[in-house]
Amino acid sequence: MAAWNETTIALGTRENYIMEKARIIFLTTNEADVVPLISAIKAITEEKGEMVKVCLRTGEDFMEPGKLEEFIKFAQESHLVIMHFMGGKKSFSDFDRFMSSLEGKDVPIHAQAMATEQDIELIELSTVDKDDYQRISRYINYGGTENLKNLLLYAANRFAGAEYEVGEPEKPPWEGIYHPDFDNLPTLDEYLEKKHIAGRLTVGLWFYQSFWQTRNTVFVDRLIKEIEAQGANVIPIFLYSAKDIELGTKGPQWVVENYFMKDGEPLIDVLISPLMFSLSRCVSQGSEGSEMIPQQNEGLLNRLGVPVIKAILTHNTLEEWLDTPQGLTPMDVTMSVAMPEFDGMLITVPVAARKLSDTDPLTGAKIVRFEPIADRVSKAVRLSLNWARLRHIPKDEKRVAIIFHNYPPRNDQIGSAFGLNSPVSVWNILRDLKEAGYELDYLPENGQTLIEDIIERVTNDRRWASPREMAKRAVDKVSHEQYLRWFQELPSEAQNR
Repeated sequence: MAAWNETTIALGTRENYIMEKARIIFLTTNEADVVPLISAIKAITEEKGEMVKVCLRTGEDFMEPGKLEEFIKFAQESHLVIMHFMGGKKSFSDFDRFMSSLEGKDVPIHAQAMATEQDIELIELSTVDKDDYQRISRYINYGGTENLKNLLLYAANRFAGAEYEVGEPEKPPWEGIYHPDFDNLPTLDEYLEKKHIAGRLTVGLWFYQSFWQTRNTVFVDRLIKEIEAQGANVIPIFLYSAKDIELGTKGPQWVVENYFMKDGEPLIDVLISPLMFSLSRCVSQGSEGSEMIPQQNEGLLNRLGVPVIKAILTHNTLEEWLDTPQGLTPMDVTMSVAMPEFDGMLITVPVAARKLSDTDPLTGAKIVRFEPIADRVSKAVRLSLNWARLRHIPKDEKRVAIIFHNYPPRNDQIGSAFGLNSPVSVWNILRDLKEAGYELDYLPENGQTLIEDIIERVTNDRRWASPREMAKRAVDKVSHEQYLRWFQELPSEAQNR
């Protein structure tokens, strides 16, 4: 039944009725939904007037007192509630309370997880029919402004009695070359013809397709410009991080083979990766707890055969990152340090921090972007190019440092670790380096001998050695001038501590 107000004009035709606005709840824990949805609402308003009222919220929007209550009130009077969760209903802490508030309100519900997550519970909680569920899911999974615009028009037709022309869900480009100097998606040959300079190092850079689709690329642009400014080529690629036949995504393996390699050899000297989590391992929940299990991309980076530099995107704001002694949140450490290490990535520094906008007047949501941290971008690129150069140095000419953890700074705490014999582990590394062709002055007899050799020289334990004795034990010295040059390279905040 069409949802029309009782207001009429004398002619009595359908056009003389004022259609009630379609009222739609869109609750998401996937920040990539926000910008395209706001753009979709603006496009509809420009084309058709204010025919839809969308209340868009992410989990963070409920941190202010009273926001959840306002949201519930709107939802109880809505034509449709859409929920899109990354990580299931547990990603929204007030899920049970929200669902209870809708009981008896006869509001259609569509609840789904991310495209690559199968969440039967959310499907069963949905009350829209099967055809509606599948079509709404495709609009959301494909994403982007045009798909979400057609989603809103479809919802207005199906649940608020409108009769708009609606387009079918359309798959977006899932992989491609992005460079701010191009206004299209070039092929690899087209890109290399215009951007590749022979004789330079070449850096691969990949990042999430959702950043490209939502134009959240300021930090990507900064990385690209910094790589070029430091005298290297760059091949920047957006991708969906999992292969999915139904979605049409090709995944990291296809990207590596078609953009970063040719005839079995790498086109790049180093890869910078802001991707989160692990490409080769995933967490599986079993009856005996969680465990890390292999997934489809295991061994991929080994086949690529170049250093992979992990550039961190912190979920702190820039101000929080600067002010906190920890720097990274526990979530950052899990997603951008611990899990990427399973792939053998080299963990570096945060290159971007989250920036929250003011509340969007159309939807009530806050827009989240990643803004670059300029000096950290420069540092990450310098590190990457150093690793790229190192790749071309013969093994017997490389200089390798292995650093033991040493806190508190006492000799008995050198290499201290829980459940790990660090001296033996390092001795195993030294042995393997020698067998691989690296030049060692000598290989200690065992891990115990290694530690004894270290303690005989200068250590961080200054309780029993005078400055003269420390100078005598040192294997080398740094000049006062060199120390000052290194010190002056530090940020001013660090110098003044």
